[in-house]
Amino acid sequence: MKVLIIDDETHVREGIKLLANWDEINTTEIFEAENGRIAKDIIISERPQIIFTDMMMPELDGRE
Repeated sequence: MKVLIIDDETHVREGIKLLANWDEINTTEIFEAENGRIAKDIIISERPQIIFTDMMMPELDGRE
């Protein structure tokens, strides 16, 4: 399973990575994006099954 974590704050992305035992839930890759534009490219190329997103970010936000 591929996971994408989108947040403009590095410490938040790092905190989310600590929340789960990713191996236990068969996570193969964890991608990170600091804004919606980068996230959009990752979503198109990698097709993550789970996305954690901040709703308020510069450029594109979590609603877009």
